[in-house]
Amino acid sequence: MKNNYYFVLKILFISLFQFLIKLNAQTFRTFTPSPRDLHTTTLIEEKLYISGGTLYGNNSHRDDGIINSKDYIPGDVFFYLDVSVRFNTQNLTWRPLLKDIENSPSHNGASAAVGGNKKDTIFIIDMNSDVYSYNTKENKWVKPTISGVKPVGRRNMNSVVDKKGKIYLFGGYTEEPSLKYYNSMNILDTKKLSWNIGKMIDLMATYYSTSLYYEAANYAPASYGATLLPSGEIIYLGGRDEKITRMGNISNIFDFDKVFIYDTKKDEWKMQYTLPRVVNGIIPRGRWGFSSVLGLDKKRIIIYGGSYNLNLDGGITNTDFPPIIVLEIEHFEWYRPTISGSIPTITRCEHTATVVGIYMIVLFGKNNEKPFDVPNYKLYGDSDVLFLNISDNENFIWTTSFEPPKKKNIPFLVGITVVPITSFIIYIIFFIWYKRTGGGPCKNNICLL
Repeated sequence: MKNNYYFVLKILFISLFQFLIKLNAQTFRTFTPSPRDLHTTTLIEEKLYISGGTLYGNNSHRDDGIINSKDYIPGDVFFYLDVSVRFNTQNLTWRPLLKDIENSPSHNGASAAVGGNKKDTIFIIDMNSDVYSYNTKENKWVKPTISGVKPVGRRNMNSVVDKKGKIYLFGGYTEEPSLKYYNSMNILDTKKLSWNIGKMIDLMATYYSTSLYYEAANYAPASYGATLLPSGEIIYLGGRDEKITRMGNISNIFDFDKVFIYDTKKDEWKMQYTLPRVVNGIIPRGRWGFSSVLGLDKKRIIIYGGSYNLNLDGGITNTDFPPIIVLEIEHFEWYRPTISGSIPTITRCEHTATVVGIYMIVLFGKNNEKPFDVPNYKLYGDSDVLFLNISDNENFIWTTSFEPPKKKNIPFLVGITVVPITSFIIYIIFFIWYKRTGGGPCKNNICLL
């Protein structure tokens, strides 16, 4: 009776081949996402997760950020950029996240941060203060039950999370039932899943309005900058609000001549005036829609982009308002670093910026210039992703390529070795079979395996 060993080997070979195809499809699947602004970006391990936003370009423009499977390419609602590998702006490593995509929230102007007991979960708070969480290990969206008093829903808040997993949400605004800007602080504990209330700010802030500078009763901004310091203090600066008058809505932009500091340990606010540094010093005019990140030495805040235009029809192109400025925290002094490299043609606002290794990575955004259905940086040939080398505090370099931190290359090594190792195993199995059978399954009804 004929032996079935050959058949078993054949099945094994086919199974391994199918496994390789599936691994390649899941691990190396790429796509090109739509340009967007008012999205969220969160970094977990070697992945930058991007969610929602106002989408443009590849598909029709939808202000509400809602993704319709008939209108949008798969994965456009939620995806990530792999920063464990070397790549450049012409070869971006986008990966769609299609599992449980039907439960992914649709939003723009939402807040997001990493939290949970293991710091492996993304928390998104939308404009209704509804909370969504995504576990990056289980690849699953849930809408957790949060205890405590749910805050009034607001938008355009820059969230900050501390080492204890508490997300701090300050300011923001609502449009319904009427336009209103807030100066309240709400705290989401991502470990206990509870809402808490922080102290409300009651400090004077300088505005730049349509015709004059004046003192405001409270600092109640949206689209501001927020940066957590190692001390547990959060630096808030800039942003905008609007006042409803008989002449219509008047937009106001908060100046950079002072910053507001919230102590997360003491639940206290204080105000700090800023100064120009002696060398390359400047006190820049305030702006909104910019990004703020902590420098590599943890002693300075790097500001990029934004807009100072009150009519929302122009970005920062005037040399008197440099796209990149730095605030030294020790003396609260502003200065302009030297900028070189592949400088972007146009500056962005309502983007995101995240520090990975020695780079500040800028994702998407817009310039606020018409046409509104295409971000203007695309018309100038700039990439969706920008890399700024910030390793030298005085000299920043725009570059088109990214080098991952050396200590985080394990996922990359696993990825590049799985396929060769598996192929080698298949080859060894085939070689042994071939030598022991002479190239055929059996001879004279006797199998030699």
